[in-house]
Amino acid sequence: MRKNEKNIKKNKSNWFENNLFYLLFLSIGIILVGVYKVLTSNLDVGVQPSIFLYLCKEVGMAMIIAIMLVYSIESVTRKKHEKAASQWQDEANKNFFKSVYKRYIPEAVFSEVEACLLSSKVCREKYQISYLLRPMNAQEKNQASNEHFIAEVKSSYTLRNTVDTDITHTLIANLEVPNEEDYVHFTKISTYKVNGASLLTEGTITTNSDGICSFSKDIVIPRNGTVKVLMVGQTAKRNIDSESWSSRLPSNGLKLSVTAPKGVEIKCVANNSSAIVRDEQGGITHWMIFDQIISLP
Repeated sequence: MRKNEKNIKKNKSNWFENNLFYLLFLSIGIILVGVYKVLTSNLDVGVQPSIFLYLCKEVGMAMIIAIMLVYSIESVTRKKHEKAASQWQDEANKNFFKSVYKRYIPEAVFSEVEACLLSSKVCREKYQISYLLRPMNAQEKNQASNEHFIAEVKSSYTLRNTVDTDITHTLIANLEVPNEEDYVHFTKISTYKVNGASLLTEGTITTNSDGICSFSKDIVIPRNGTVKVLMVGQTAKRNIDSESWSSRLPSNGLKLSVTAPKGVEIKCVANNSSAIVRDEQGGITHWMIFDQIISLP
């Protein structure tokens, strides 16, 4: 509230500074008309005002009309100039990329890059995803087959505010829901924390009537600050399933870790400019991307 009041006061101060000439000119016109009104009201009936009073009235009215016209014209002109400057800046940005990459970049492509990367106010760091695949237990197998596994999923990362002001960012988490109706209920988000504080005020997130298991929440990230995000959930997977993870936030890499029963083959590919690195430690397979990620399907 205090910050908003300061911004309002600052905007008012700037407006008075930018329009001081107009206010001064308008005030003089009003004073001249006021002098005419006051002095003529004290004249006796039948006495004509002096030339000075007529001049006060005519000059005052002329100043008021002139200042209103000039201010209106100047406001319209300024808005046109601002719009033209904004359009020029957009074209300059496109021409800059064209000159750097020596080719034409389509409008749709540039808009997507601008929205996902250039205009992004946050960057994702220390991005880690882990999958623990385990056979279904006796209670779960009452309506399951040996082809299915429970996938315990954990995702964690740090979000960094890259601008010099507080921002409101929407956190979004989604878990892929099985196509088979008998296994839909296995999908749920049991934990969602920011800086250690749970955001699941209404308990575990389960699959809704539209077949979607997702959660979203607006949070405030202080200027140049960071927040730590943790999501834990589970879903059901067939032994022939595939899954894709994507990021529309600029990220400085990704580490994917998968623990699976013996005999289960896991493959991982990345749609990224840098090669994915594979490593195995203690029965856990890791895939890592060390370079920047703009979009990873």
